[in-house]
Amino acid sequence: MTMSQPDDTSTNPWHGDWKERLTSYLDSQGFGDLESFLNANPGVGYVKLAKQLGDVNVAAMQLYGEHIRFANAKGRLRSVAMDCLVRFINEYVRRGWGAGRHFAHRSASAFATWATAITAHCQDSSMKDRLKQVYDELERLPIPLGWLPSSANDPFIISAFERGWPLR
Repeated sequence: MTMSQPDDTSTNPWHGDWKERLTSYLDSQGFGDLESFLNANPGVGYVKLAKQLGDVNVAAMQLYGEHIRFANAKGRLRSVAMDCLVRFINEYVRRGWGAGRHFAHRSASAFATWATAITAHCQDSSMKDRLKQVYDELERLPIPLGWLPSSANDPFIISAFERGWPLR
């Protein structure tokens, strides 16, 4: 006897064709693709976005995985890494930069999730070091207490990437 998961996509986002569910929903809402949806929701964390999609029932991991895969295929990994970092910071560090007694743990979680997501979709062997350099630079900046980035155009995000992952 084998055990199997139910095909009920209302309880398990991995069952069925989740990419088709997502694409159909985005199209029905006037978004041409995931990137358009993400651009319309700058800085919003992937968990919140997945919840916002409601009945489509996709996981946050599916959203950021598609976001990163698409960018990598288009040669835009750095710009999407910036956007992803903003979303993960906003998701994990909800009280703001340096705020709260759990800030160090939450910040480390944001970094770990972000770095794992990016390196999972990138074949560059130096990527882990590059991402660590970006985050180290971010931590060195004189960021005010409570700061949260609103988008990848945030001056602190830009500065951390200019120093840790400079354009060549």
